[in-house]
Amino acid sequence: MPTDQMNNGIGPFRPLRFGAVQPAGWMRTQMLRDLTDGFAGHLHQLTDHAANDLFRNRIGASTDEIQWWDSETRGNWLIGLTAMAYLARHPAGMQLADQLIAELKATQDEDGYIGIYRQETRYRHPPGENGELWGQSRALLALLAHYELAGDASSLTAAERAAQLTMAQYGPHHRYFVIDPQQGYLYLTGMTHGLMFVDVTEWLYTITGNDAYRDFGVWLYHDYCSVPGHFKNDDLKLEHLHNRGLGLRGHAAHAAEHLRALLWSAFVTGDEYTAQGVAHTFRKLIRYIVPSGALIGDEDIQGLPLPDVGYEYCTMFELMNSLLSAAEKFGVAGYSDWAENIALNAGQGARLANGTAICYMSKENRFRALAEDLDTYSADLYQFSPTLAALWQDSPERHWQHAGRFKYSPTHEDVAVCCNPNAVRFMPHYVSRMWLRSTTEDALVAHLYGPCVLTTQVGGRTVVIEEQTDYPFTEEIRFVIRQADAGAFALLLRLPSWATDYQVTAAGAEIRQAGSYLRLSKHWRTGDEITLVFATQFEFVCNPNGEYTVRRGPLQYAMPIEHTLCAIKGYPLPAFHDFDVLPQDLRQAYAVPILDAAQTDSGCTFRRHATIGDTPWDAPPVTVALGEHTLVPLGCTVLRRSTLPRQAVVMPA
Repeated sequence: MPTDQMNNGIGPFRPLRFGAVQPAGWMRTQMLRDLTDGFAGHLHQLTDHAANDLFRNRIGASTDEIQWWDSETRGNWLIGLTAMAYLARHPAGMQLADQLIAELKATQDEDGYIGIYRQETRYRHPPGENGELWGQSRALLALLAHYELAGDASSLTAAERAAQLTMAQYGPHHRYFVIDPQQGYLYLTGMTHGLMFVDVTEWLYTITGNDAYRDFGVWLYHDYCSVPGHFKNDDLKLEHLHNRGLGLRGHAAHAAEHLRALLWSAFVTGDEYTAQGVAHTFRKLIRYIVPSGALIGDEDIQGLPLPDVGYEYCTMFELMNSLLSAAEKFGVAGYSDWAENIALNAGQGARLANGTAICYMSKENRFRALAEDLDTYSADLYQFSPTLAALWQDSPERHWQHAGRFKYSPTHEDVAVCCNPNAVRFMPHYVSRMWLRSTTEDALVAHLYGPCVLTTQVGGRTVVIEEQTDYPFTEEIRFVIRQADAGAFALLLRLPSWATDYQVTAAGAEIRQAGSYLRLSKHWRTGDEITLVFATQFEFVCNPNGEYTVRRGPLQYAMPIEHTLCAIKGYPLPAFHDFDVLPQDLRQAYAVPILDAAQTDSGCTFRRHATIGDTPWDAPPVTVALGEHTLVPLGCTVLRRSTLPRQAVVMPA
C-alpha cells in the first residue's frame, strides 16, 4: 500500500463523465439484480427513513444529531439509485430516478436553496452540531449524477444555484466550523460530515472550470483545520496529521471520507505542508487496514486490525472512493490496487450475492452474524467501564452502544440507515472510475479492471473500447476497439502490484513500461485488439494474531462455513428480511486448515472450474485446495475463516 509514492506516479489523470464507462458481464448483472430483486431498487418501500423526504419536509432543529439522518439516507440512496439504474440501463430504475430527481428539484426555493432546514434556521446554526452542508451535499451530488448520466441540464442548473447560495453564506466572514467546547466529543457527527461539501464543489469545478468552486473546497478544508484543540472526528486536521505519534481514533467513515478534502487541498494548492499531510495520512491508515483492504472501526478506529474486529460498509465505500481520488490526482497505481482490493474482496464479502441484505459491520473471520452481537466499542465499554456505560446510556448518542450491526439486513433501520444507501453507491462509483483520461497527452487510462464498455472522446472524436474479461476470476483481459476515428493516441494499462509478470499483444503498437503502467500507442482503428495476461502466484499475508491470509492475484481466499439464514424481522415487501446467520455445524468452523511452509505454496493448489458465468459470486468458479479443505474467494462467503495458522519449516538439528 502506497505511503510516500504520492509524487512518483505518471498522473495527474482526469475523471471521465459519469456514464462514459458502462458495466458489462457480471458487473452489469449484479447491478440489474440489485435493482430488480435487491434493496437497491426498493429501499424507499422498505424503510420510512428512505421514504421521508427532508428536502421537502424541512426541519427547524439543528442541534439534534438524529434530526438530519433521513437526508443522508434518502440522498445517498438517490445518488446510488440514479447511478446504478443509468449505468446498468434498467428502464424502471431510470424512470424512478427521474421522478425522484424531479421531486427534489421542485423543492428548490426562489433564492436557490436546496436543503433540509426551514427559513428561520438555515445558515444560522448555533456553534456545534447541524446537518446543513451534509444534507445539502447529498442532494446536490444526486443532481450532478443525474446531469451527467441523463444529460439533464436543469439538474446542473439547480445544483449550481444551490451551491452558489451556500458558498455566499460561508467564508472568512462566516465560518462553518464553529464548535461549542461542551459538545466537542459528542454532537458533531453531522457538522463534521459537512466537510464533504468538498465533493460537490470538486465535481462542479470539474464540470464548469469555475475557480470559485475550487477555492471554496480549499477554504472549507482549512476552516475545518482551524478549529482549535481536539473535537470529534478531527483526525484529518493537518496539525494532527503532522503529529506522527497521534494515531487515528475518530469515526472510521469520517476519516475515510475526509481524506478526499485533504487530497483536494493538496492537489489544488501544491502546498508542501499539505502534501506531507497526505503522506502522513497514509502512513497512519495502513496501521488499521485488514488484508481485504478495509479500515477497521465499529464505530471508531481503535486497536489492531485483527481478523475478528469489525469494519463498516460506509467506511469501505468512503475509503474506496478516496483511494480512487488519490489515484486520479497523483497517478499512483498503488492506490488503484488498494481500491480494487476493497471492491473485490471486503465489499463483496459483506453482502448477500442476491443483493437483498448486507452486514453493517463485517469481519475477516466470521463464525456467526447475529443481531445480539455487541459492537467492539460497546463490548469494551460495558466490560471495562460500567460508569461510562451508564453515562452513555443516557446520552443522545446511545444508539452507538447497542448491538445490531453484525446481522444481515436490507435497511439496518434499528441502528442507522447509512450503510445500505452507500452499498447502492458502491459498484456504480467503482465502475465510473475504471477508466480515466491523461491530462498531459491524448491517452486513456485503464486503472481498474473488469467487464465494461468505454465510450468517450479523444481529440474531439469518438472512441469506443470494449473490455472483455471475467476479471477478477481470470487474469486475462481483452480490449477490442469498437470505434476509433481519433487518430493516434495512447492507452495506459495498470500493472497490478500482485502481478509477477505479464504478456501483452497489440499488433502495430509501440509498447513500453512507464512505472506501474504499460503505455501502448498507435493509430488505433476499429477492430484492433489488445490482449493482456498477468502472471501471479500465491501470497501469504501475516495478520497481527500471527495467522495468515491466502491471496492469489486480485482475490483473497477463505474457508467457507456452511450456514443457515434465520429470518428475525420482516418488511412490507415479502422477499426481504433481517437475518441472523448461524453455522450449520460449529465443528466445521473450528476444523482449521493449516498452511505448511515446507510445501510448495504452503500446500495450496489453485483450481479453475467450469466456464465463468454472470453470477460468479453465487458459486465460486475458482477455488484453492488445501489438504481436505477448499478455500473460495472471500466474496463468495457469508460465514468464513479467512486467516489460517502456518506450520513453520523444521530445521534439522
